[in-house]
Amino acid sequence: MYDNYDHADDQLIYVPENILQHNDRSVEYMRLEEEYNSLNEQCQCKNICTQVTCKCIQRSGGYNYEAYQKDGKTKYRLISKSESYPVVECSNDCSCAVELRPLCGNRIVHLGPIEGLDIRSCDKGFGLFTRSFISSGTFVCEYAGEILTATEASKRHIINKREGKMNYIMCLREYSGSSTIVTIIDPSTFGNIGRYVNHSCDPNCHIVPVRSGSPIPKLCLFACKDISPDEEITFHFGLDDETVNESDRIKCLCGAQNCRGFIPYHKY
Repeated sequence: MYDNYDHADDQLIYVPENILQHNDRSVEYMRLEEEYNSLNEQCQCKNICTQVTCKCIQRSGGYNYEAYQKDGKTKYRLISKSESYPVVECSNDCSCAVELRPLCGNRIVHLGPIEGLDIRSCDKGFGLFTRSFISSGTFVCEYAGEILTATEASKRHIINKREGKMNYIMCLREYSGSSTIVTIIDPSTFGNIGRYVNHSCDPNCHIVPVRSGSPIPKLCLFACKDISPDEEITFHFGLDDETVNESDRIKCLCGAQNCRGFIPYHKY
């Protein structure tokens, strides 16, 4: 992964990809560590990965990205699928990572965030902006940080509230039949450029879980509409627990016509 960005605050530690939280020796942590270290099935492609040969693309139910030409360069955008399949990228353990680097069209997130992103001061504190046009479907960056257990996330949430700190913890729930897969990421201290992306009730990006070499997904921001130069990168923070007291909520400053008034609040 190529990531040349850094934090605006030198007290923060930049990590381009997710890392595990501290080992609290709990059963919950041991299960998380086991899942983190598990390997997905790798493809053995010696030529360009195709739906016929590539196990990663097959697990995705077909191609994840489509290629197009812009400014004389080949670029890729996410394909909207009619059926619900996971997005599975080829990883560094796949044969194509050695044989086809960097030609494999199923390794987009793995290449790192796009160029031309800026951390800027705004009415929300800091925000992430783009210096150049971004086409709809383009991968922007990952929301990377520490992978937490639910217990650790709840502890940190309580501490953040007590000390008046901003809460960056993101909880993603994936539903498959009767089962629910929960991934919790906290970029508060260890994180990448994605920690500066603010909420909007009318966002220009959305979160897509992308798996690459591990069952635990990366939380990836893809543009859901064309984004103009100097526009702020935003995404919707997700489902809202409307039973939470208004005093526990943070006012939303997105300025969208459909603004709900408060940033979504959820429990872990």
